[in-house]
Order: sequence, then structure tokens, then C-alpha cells
Amino acid sequence: TGDDGIHADADVVITAGKVRIEKSNEGIEGINITIKDGDIYVKASDDGININGGSSDFGQFGFNPTQTTETQQETNDSESLLLIEGGYVYVNADGDGLDSNSSIKMTGGTVVVYGPTNAGNGTLDYDGTFTVEGGTLIAAGSSGMAMGVSDTSTQNALMMTFTSVQEAGTTVNVTTDNGDVLATVAPEKAFQTLVISTPDLAQQQSYTLNFGGTVKGDAKNGVYSEASSITGITGSVEFTLPAQVMTYVNESGITENSGGMMIPGGGGFGGPRGNRGTMTPPSNQQEETEGNSL
Repeated sequence: TGDDGIHADADVVITAGKVRIEKSNEGIEGINITIKDGDIYVKASDDGININGGSSDFGQFGFNPTQTTETQQETNDSESLLLIEGGYVYVNADGDGLDSNSSIKMTGGTVVVYGPTNAGNGTLDYDGTFTVEGGTLIAAGSSGMAMGVSDTSTQNALMMTFTSVQEAGTTVNVTTDNGDVLATVAPEKAFQTLVISTPDLAQQQSYTLNFGGTVKGDAKNGVYSEASSITGITGSVEFTLPAQVMTYVNESGITENSGGMMIPGGGGFGGPRGNRGTMTPPSNQQEETEGNSL
């Protein structure tokens, strides 16, 4: 499709089956989206899965000519939700990967998101909260707008931010101090940040994150169910997960934040988050706008 792969003016509910969107502007869009089960594959040139807001010229400014100001305000203020309860969800997006102008909640399933390579969008993008209570989340992308999960989550997560952009296919492997493999992934696109959340990620547990090298094993969309061997590792970082849900790590160890530009719940450049881009005002902007009443 040249626009949305699946679109609803209200709710999208996927309970089973296979959904494969090979090409779209935005993959799946609705006021609320619930994924209960199924095998879902989305490729999008803009946002992969988008909640409560589109990418049209009118939509990006919160204006719809068919709606009154009152009804538009009601739509914008609604407590919309992207809810993932199960299934397998794969998203490959050039814009935001999972994008909610409200909140996201995940209670089960497997979600693999390969987000933007540009700094003007985020692999995970939400204005409210992203609460993770179960399942496996793998999300790789650029660092400029990178976000982790919210501290409302009951399942732990970590975000690794690399000093430089890693090439597509670069292996990242997380192991416990006794050698058990927590996760192994070789993202299909270039990336600088990687978010991992699994039920096995535990506070006060020591981990080693290895990157580079060659991995052998069975993989689906770059995520290995079992990694039999990893050789030629080019770098690693050791850390102990603190007593907090969301942990940020860089090549030196635990850090205070993601290093990105966005704060969870923030708006981003004063416009809907799903439609922002790189905004560099011209040097003469002050002269151009001086005295302008708009």
C-alpha cells in the first residue's frame, strides 16, 4: 500500500492468523490497537505501528477538516493504547517503530523492532508510558530520540547505547555471570541503541554484554533462539543491574540516561511525536519572523 497497511478510525484488534505488510507508509494505525496473538510482520517507510495520530499534512498539526474543534480535542485527549498481549510482532520502520501519542502496554509475546537509522525518530516513541509486564522485547535503532520503557513496568529492561553506529548484522550477546545466555541479536539494520527486556533479566544480577564477532545458531529476523557459539568478540561491558526497572548502559558501564534527546512523556519539538523530523532553523530565522504575529 502507498499509505496505511491496516487503518481504523477507532480500534484494531488482531486475535490470530498471519498479517504481512511488505510495503506501507505507516504499517498499522488506529486509536487503539490490541494484539492478542498471531504472526505480524510490518515494513513501513514512516511509523511501523501508530496510535492516535497519522502522518498526513492535516494530521501532523492535529487538524481534520471533517471534525469540529471540540471533537478533535476529544480524539486527541482520549486515553488510547497499544496493547500487546501475545503473538509475534516484527516491525521494520524508517520512522518511529512503535509510536503512541498516548501509552503502550506489553504483557506477553515477542516484539522485535528495527527502527530508524536517522536521529529524528525513535524505535520506541510514546507520550504517556510504556509498561512492560511480560514477554520479550528487542528494539534496535538510532540514538537521537531513543527511549526505554517506563518505571511503571514490572519486568526489567536495559538499553545499551554504543559510542558509534554499529553496522547491520553486528552481534550483541548478553550473558549472566555464570555464562547463561540471556539474549543474542544481530539487528538487520544499522543501530546505536538496543533495548532488551525479558522475564529472565533480574535486578542485582551481574551481566556481560558482548558485541561484534560471529555467532552460530538458529535465528529469526536477527534474534537467536539459541546461540551455540560466539567467536571474535570485539568489545564487552560488565555491569550489575541496579534495583530499578530501566537500566541504561554504555561501553563504560551503567549510565544515568540513554544519551538521547527525548524524555519519556515529553512532546518533542512541540508537535506530535510521530511526525517530527530533523528541525534545524535557518540562521536568519529571527530576521524572517520578527514582527510576525503568527
